[in-house]
Amino acid sequence: MERRSGSDRVQVIDRSVDLLEAVSEGPRSLAEICRATGLSKPTAFRLLAGLAARGVVMKDPVGSTYMLGPSLLRYAPGALAGVGSLVSLGRAELDELASETGETVALHIRSGLERVYVEELPSRHSIRYASLVGSTAPLHLGASGVILLAFMADNQRERTLSLLELSVDRFNRRALEEQLRKARRQGWAMSLGTRLTGASAISTPVRADRLLLALSVIGPSSRLSAATLEGFLPSMRRAAEHLAAVLDLHTPRSLSEASHRSDRSD
Repeated sequence: MERRSGSDRVQVIDRSVDLLEAVSEGPRSLAEICRATGLSKPTAFRLLAGLAARGVVMKDPVGSTYMLGPSLLRYAPGALAGVGSLVSLGRAELDELASETGETVALHIRSGLERVYVEELPSRHSIRYASLVGSTAPLHLGASGVILLAFMADNQRERTLSLLELSVDRFNRRALEEQLRKARRQGWAMSLGTRLTGASAISTPVRADRLLLALSVIGPSSRLSAATLEGFLPSMRRAAEHLAAVLDLHTPRSLSEASHRSDRSD
């Protein structure tokens, strides 16, 4: 029986993750997947067949495209819990931000075309904005969604915007793209009643090596003018930098850069 070496197994895992990332934004043909990953067609086809056998990807029998499979849904709750556990390591900095601003502090991560609350520190005010960890909101609405879209990889953002065009009624792509350019230019985004009337928020990115999150301060518009929100930015940036460092320290990196750059022609 043929045995794989440790380096071979790492390479298979590395390539399989590349394939999952290639189809993470929607159906793609084998040729498109190969262009995105740099894998040869025989290698990509063999690995996709293995992933399909476990339900992690599936193939459209009509269009012959590949997409993420239903088995991945089993891992979603655990993945969100894992991110939340990592975030808790930087909780002191978030507590300090909540204390300084007096408002609700929240962290979001993207999940498909939605953003998910992975951590929240509710304001102590009796009138406040608060949600539940694990709850979702549309990705294209609100300051945190703008941040998650603005700071994702260019090709990923293009695919996501195209999917939003197909799935959201009266979606104004041009207006949203202008918001994204502004957010990238200034490093933050603001929402004044955009998603919820009477609620205001300001968000900035937490850019770890393997994760992108949006850090937000949220509260009622009656307390939070645009100038007040902008005044939170220095503290928010310090918290975001600290949290990114914590996530980088505790998020596993590739075991070998060489394996990622290895010859993909098989």
